[in-house]
Amino acid sequence: MSAKTPNIPCCIAFAAALAGMQGSAFAAEQECYPSVERYMIQTFGDHYLDDENLVVSERTYGRQHFYVAADLTPGTNHAEVLFNRTQPNRFCIALSTSMMAELRAVKFDSAGYPQEFVSVDQAPPGMPQQEVTYSLNAEHTAFHAAVCKEMTFKSQKRVKKPVPCNVFFAARSPL
Repeated sequence: MSAKTPNIPCCIAFAAALAGMQGSAFAAEQECYPSVERYMIQTFGDHYLDDENLVVSERTYGRQHFYVAADLTPGTNHAEVLFNRTQPNRFCIALSTSMMAELRAVKFDSAGYPQEFVSVDQAPPGMPQQEVTYSLNAEHTAFHAAVCKEMTFKSQKRVKKPVPCNVFFAARSPL
């Protein structure tokens, strides 16, 4: 599909998949696929390549390489799923973000591997900005939402207010 006719069902499917993963905080077994393409087909259907807003890319944070799946249909704020390649034909979800405009690794171990990510959305005027800190789980396999904050501006000063992550994600689930 073109940008003129966005594939809304794909966007909803992606958001629903993310909402389901957010609540679990990866407490269960890590979700893996034989390829990132298999994940995209399972999430968006066989014709996901026809939609220019459904993209797969590669990104490196420190010394760690990730495969990234994203649905850019919503525009500035979008969700991303980062995959680790654990074996030649095994790609496991390492991080599933909320809707955000920016994702950056902010903490690394001594070998240069990410331990913490922070995502920030772009809020509409007058609305609080959302910031989520994702921390590496005890098994060192995936990241979970650890700290969630709403940011507002009073005069020229930014004020951060902690928000429980389970409430944070539940309130923003599109379904």
